[in-house]
Amino acid sequence: MNDSTTKYFDFSKDDLSSPAQIAFLEYWKNIKGDKPMPSRVDFDPMKIPVSLPHIIVNDVTNDPLRFKMRLIGSKCNIPASYLGKYIDEIPEMTLAIKMLTNCYEIKKPYFYFSSNALNRAIERCCSTLVLPFSQDGTEVNILMACDCLID
Repeated sequence: MNDSTTKYFDFSKDDLSSPAQIAFLEYWKNIKGDKPMPSRVDFDPMKIPVSLPHIIVNDVTNDPLRFKMRLIGSKCNIPASYLGKYIDEIPEMTLAIKMLTNCYEIKKPYFYFSSNALNRAIERCCSTLVLPFSQDGTEVNILMACDCLID
């Protein structure tokens, strides 16, 4: 699989690709308040209905660092068969592991564009906004992403 990726930790809502991502980022900032990261209990999915079909929720485990897909929105560019799996068990998810690891380590919102050539006939372009959540305010325990195809 060929891949071309552009990554951003320093971005504004104007850099985002879709209304779903803008709503998700604004909501995350609102529930974060003065904390480094919001907690999952702060998150009410009903507050961002435009974003819900694009949301991917990954639980984070440590020692070793791993990401498990807990939720895949209906408009995400990821097969539903990945639900409940650790993404390091899925060979085509190597790029996602790098992106999630970056967000986990930096503990800040992360935005990236990706162009993946699945075969000679199919190329898809998407953008993904990844946001960290923390139960204790220090360690990331959930990463939520808003995945949108770019027309």
